Amino acid sequence: MKGGRSMETIRSGNESGRNYIVEFRKILQEAEEKDRQAMDRFHNWFNGTMDPAEEKAYTEAVQQCARNLKQDLRSA
Repeated sequence: MKGGRSMETIRSGNESGRNYIVEFRKILQEAEEKDRQAMDRFHNWFNGTMDPAEEKAYTEAVQQCARNLKQDLRSA
């Protein structure tokens, strides 16, 4: 083939593109699942239906995040 890409190169590129898309979709699905789980935990915490020990740990984590945000805002 003069000045062009071989069919094997094109097929290889297409396969790489498909693999990339499949992996990207998996990453998005995992992120969506983690987001859903986080929202479920928040709703349980907010509604008071979380296990008391888990609720305490979750509340402390939320308070620590709030403190970190305040510190970040002050140092910005």
